[in-house]
Amino acid sequence: MKTREGHAEGSHGQALTIKGEMAELIRAFDWSRTPIGPQEQWSASFRTIVDVLLATQFPVALLWGRELILIYNDAYRVICGDKHPAALGRSTREIWSEVWHINQPIFAAVMDRGETLWFEDRLFPINRCGHLEDAYFTLCYSPVRKDDGSIGGVLVILEETTDRIKSVKALERTSDILAEAQRIAHVGSFEYVAATQTTVWSEEEHRIYGLDPAGPSPTYDEMLRKCIHPDDAGLLHGTFTKAIQSGSVYELEHRIVRPDGSVRWVYDRAQPYFDADGKLARYIGTTLDITERKRAAVELELHREHLAELVLKRTKALEDEITERRQVEAELRESEERFQLFMDNSPTIAWIKDEQGRHVYLSKTFEDRFSVRLADWRGKTDAALWPAETAEIFRRNDRDVLEAGHAIEVEEETINPDGSHSYWLNCKFPFSDATGNRYVAGIGMDITLHKRAEALLQQAQKLEIIGRLAGGMAHEFNNILQGIVGYTELCRTQIAPDHPVGAHLNEIDVSAMRAVNLVRQLLAFARKQIVLPDVFDLNEHVPAFLTLLRRLIRDDIGLIWMPGTSPLIVKMDPLQVDQILTNLAANASDAIHGPGKITITTSASILDASSCATHTDATPGHYAMLAFSDTGCGIDEATRSHMFEPFFTTKEVGKGTGMGLASVHGIVKQNNGYVTVESQPGEGTTLRIYLPLFFPLSSDPAGTPAP
Repeated sequence: MKTREGHAEGSHGQALTIKGEMAELIRAFDWSRTPIGPQEQWSASFRTIVDVLLATQFPVALLWGRELILIYNDAYRVICGDKHPAALGRSTREIWSEVWHINQPIFAAVMDRGETLWFEDRLFPINRCGHLEDAYFTLCYSPVRKDDGSIGGVLVILEETTDRIKSVKALERTSDILAEAQRIAHVGSFEYVAATQTTVWSEEEHRIYGLDPAGPSPTYDEMLRKCIHPDDAGLLHGTFTKAIQSGSVYELEHRIVRPDGSVRWVYDRAQPYFDADGKLARYIGTTLDITERKRAAVELELHREHLAELVLKRTKALEDEITERRQVEAELRESEERFQLFMDNSPTIAWIKDEQGRHVYLSKTFEDRFSVRLADWRGKTDAALWPAETAEIFRRNDRDVLEAGHAIEVEEETINPDGSHSYWLNCKFPFSDATGNRYVAGIGMDITLHKRAEALLQQAQKLEIIGRLAGGMAHEFNNILQGIVGYTELCRTQIAPDHPVGAHLNEIDVSAMRAVNLVRQLLAFARKQIVLPDVFDLNEHVPAFLTLLRRLIRDDIGLIWMPGTSPLIVKMDPLQVDQILTNLAANASDAIHGPGKITITTSASILDASSCATHTDATPGHYAMLAFSDTGCGIDEATRSHMFEPFFTTKEVGKGTGMGLASVHGIVKQNNGYVTVESQPGEGTTLRIYLPLFFPLSSDPAGTPAP
C-alpha cells in the first residue's frame, strides 16, 4: 500500500538529523496538510534528500509532487526575502507566481521528460521585498526520483548573481563613456603586455591609425611594419626598447602611415607598470594626433623667419635712408608710410624702446590689443605700465638682447584690459640709429590658444584617472556625512537642550564639519582647483588629529603615538595628512579582528642613491617618515601587488570602495613622496610614508634610515 506522493508505508526513516532554523521549521511543520504527507510516513530515501538539502551551504530547494511543494534550506531563505517562512510547504506556482510563466516549461521538461537543465545568469523579475526587482541567477534543475524510479520532484540548486551582473553592466557603461570621451577628444589609448609582447588598442587608437575600430589590435611587429612611417620605425623601436630596458616612461613624436597612404604626426606617451617582483608587466599609454600642431609649428617658423627677414631688410633700408635724409626726404616719407601700413595691417604686435627701456613706438595692433595709445606710453618704462613682476621680466629680457647684440626669441606673458592673461612668442632685436642711440625692437605673435591647448591636454591626461578617484571618494564620504549629520540632528530632537549628551553631539558636529572639509578638498582637486599647502611640523600636526582618529576606531583597539625627536617640517596641505591618517586608520580597524593596537611613529630619514635602487619611484633627498602599524590579519603578496590600485578591495560588497589606499598613494605622489609596505599574513601591516622635508637635515637624522 502506498501513501501520498509514493512514500512506502512502514519504511519509516530516522528523524531529520540536521540542525538549523530550516530543520526546526521542517520538523514543526504539519506536512499532513500537503500532498507530501506526515513526516512519520516519509521514506528513508526522501528523508535523506531533505537531510542533504539542509546540510548544503548553497541555496537549494526541493519542489515535490505535481503541486511542486516547496522545501528549502537555510541559504535559500535569503532568496525568499519576505516570502519566508510562509513559502515552506506551499506550491511553487503560488509562491513564485510572478515568474511562473518562466518556470512552468522548465518544470514540465524536468518532471515529464526527466531532463536536467542548466541556466547561467538568467533574469527573473521577482517580488520578494514588496516590489518587483530584476534578479539574476545561475540555476540547475534536476529530477528527483522516488523509490519506484518515477520522477517525484525537482531539485533546484542556484546561486544569485545579481550583484555581479549589475557590476558588469556598470563597468560596460563606464567603458562606453571612456571610449566616447576618447572619441570626442581624439585621444587614443593602448596597452603593451611585456610577457606576451602583445598590444591592445582602444577604438579611438584604431581611428587615429585609420583602422577599423571593430578589428583586432595589430601586433607590435605588424604596427612597425604596416603603420609606422619607414623613416620613423627604427626610431620608435629603439626608443621603446630603451624604455623597456630601463623601465622608464616611453615618450615620442613620430609619423604614421594610414591604409589610404596619408601621413599623420602623433605623440605617444606611456607609463610602465611593474608586478610584485619588480618586473615590468605592461605599458599603458595614450596617442594624440598632433598633425595640425606640427603644421602650425612649421607655418609659424616660416612666418617668423619671413618676418625677421622683412624687419632686417626694412631696418637696413631705414638706416640708409636716415644718412641720406636731406637728399631723399620725400623718398623717406614714402618709405615710412609703407612701413606704417605694413605694421598697422600685420596680425603681430610691435614696439620699440630706447636703451633705458622707455617706449618710443607702438604698432597700431599693439595699441588696439591693449587699449592704449602711444601718446600715453611714450617716454614711460614698463615699470610704470605693467605689474612689477611683469615689468622686471620684460626689462631683463630687453637687457639680454642689448648684451647679446642679436635677435632673441622669448615667450612672455601679459595682462589684458579685461584681466585675462595672454602668452606671446616675441622676437626681440637690438639696433642703433644714425647718431648711435641704441634701441630694442620687438615683434610678437599671440600663442595663447596654443598654450591653452597644451595645458588642456596635460590636464585631461592627469584627470582621466585622478578625477574618478576624487569623485568616488567624495561621493562615498558624502553618503557617510549625510548619515552622521542626519542622525545627529535626529538625536537632538530626542533630548532636552541641557542634556549631557548634547556636548557629545556638538563634538560629532565638529568632526562632521572636518570631514566636510575633506570632501571639499577632494572635489577641489578633481576640478583642478589649487590645494592649500602650508609649512608645518608633522610632529605637532598629528597629535592634534589623534582625538578624532580615536573615534574612528573601535574601543578595543589601542592607539599609540611615538613621535621622533627631530622636528619634521613639511610643505603640503595639512588636510591631506588628516586624510592619510583617516584612511589608514579605517583600513587598520577593519584588518584587526578583536582587540589590537595601532602604532603611529615618525622620524627623519635620508635617502641616498643606493636606496633609490630599491625604490624606483623615489629620488635621493631628506624625508619625514610617517609609519602606520597595526596588529591586524596582514596582507599576502598577491594582495600587496594591487593594494594601491583604484577600486581594488578585499572587503565584502557594500563594505568598501577600494579608494582608501589609492587616495593615500595619490596624495603622497602628489607631494613628491613614496610609500613602502611591510606585511605578512597573520603578522600585521606597516606602511611607511616618506614626505620631502621642507628644510634639509644638517646631519644624519636621529630616526631610522630609509629602508
